[in-house]
Amino acid sequence: MKKVMFSIGSLYGGGAERVVSVWATQLCEAGYNVSVLLYGRAENEYAVDDRVKTLCVTDKYEDFKNIPFAKRILRIREIIKAESPHSIISFLQRNQIMVMFACTGLKVNRIETVRISPWEAYKNSPIQRFLWKECFRTCKYAIIQTAEQAEYFKGRARDKCVVISNPLNASYMVEPDLDRKGQVKRFLAAGRIDKQKNYEMMIRAFIDAHKYYSEIMLSIYGSVGDKKYKEELDTIIRDNDASSYIFFCGRCSDMKKAYDEHDAFLMTSDFEGMPNSLAEAMACGLVCMSTSCRTGPRDMIRDQDNGFLVDVGEVEAASHTIQFISSLSVEEVRRIGTEARNSIMALCGSDNSLNVLKSII
Repeated sequence: MKKVMFSIGSLYGGGAERVVSVWATQLCEAGYNVSVLLYGRAENEYAVDDRVKTLCVTDKYEDFKNIPFAKRILRIREIIKAESPHSIISFLQRNQIMVMFACTGLKVNRIETVRISPWEAYKNSPIQRFLWKECFRTCKYAIIQTAEQAEYFKGRARDKCVVISNPLNASYMVEPDLDRKGQVKRFLAAGRIDKQKNYEMMIRAFIDAHKYYSEIMLSIYGSVGDKKYKEELDTIIRDNDASSYIFFCGRCSDMKKAYDEHDAFLMTSDFEGMPNSLAEAMACGLVCMSTSCRTGPRDMIRDQDNGFLVDVGEVEAASHTIQFISSLSVEEVRRIGTEARNSIMALCGSDNSLNVLKSII
């Protein structure tokens, strides 16, 4: 039985953590011996199969930051050496660098992953950017989410790139009941509250669209990553008397239910990797609008066919698109929702996720 280890800081948080939880469970169900190496446990973690072994550097995630950098690497190395996996799949830049050092001299196939637009990784830190690139130069394979991400790498690193779309949780494999969908009134957004997601663009566009479609409302789900930014968004909502139709709902433990209770999905990020929330919304048959940012949305949405794309930062274009979505007939809502569902299942189903993953570990 082949042993596979995933390495990530925690199983709480965003898209990368969600992918680890899904892949770890899927590989376990496929008969692999799976472990997950964490810095420590956290509350509200994504669930994994009970057979997945959890290995922690510290008891609590918060305690990891108190360990000196060199000791972190030594502890990670000790765990990897004791577990002796055939392959270790590392997620997120800082963790990837530590695992690269920790694996020096060990007989383990390192598989690196890209979870954001690589052009944004350590954009303002040349030394850390160099070390991150070394992870890909020295690994066995590099899992990228879209073909576009391969353009960032050169030479040997590019040759190692394998495109594997983000997997969907099993709950999203269930066919949605699109007959229940009417005209679009209930919009939803999901993702950590920080500047990368450019919620200011979304909120300003929605406020403008609401002038013409007064029945529409927007629910924003996600934990707060930048408190100051959240306060700025609250001020925009308050100053425009929008608190009766734009709501911050916090982190949700059952996003599938939240998607099913809404009609449309909005994402206005400045950059992404391959956004899980957009994939999940499409799988639920929602009408989706996203910025055409690097990277991911352009691979997922065919503009005006299975969703809508707008340029990054274009508030007016986003407002017009929200208005157009709000004006769609019931038949058009269902048609676009069906196209969204079919296309994302083709992109993120097992054939383009788990089966490709199994071929390289």
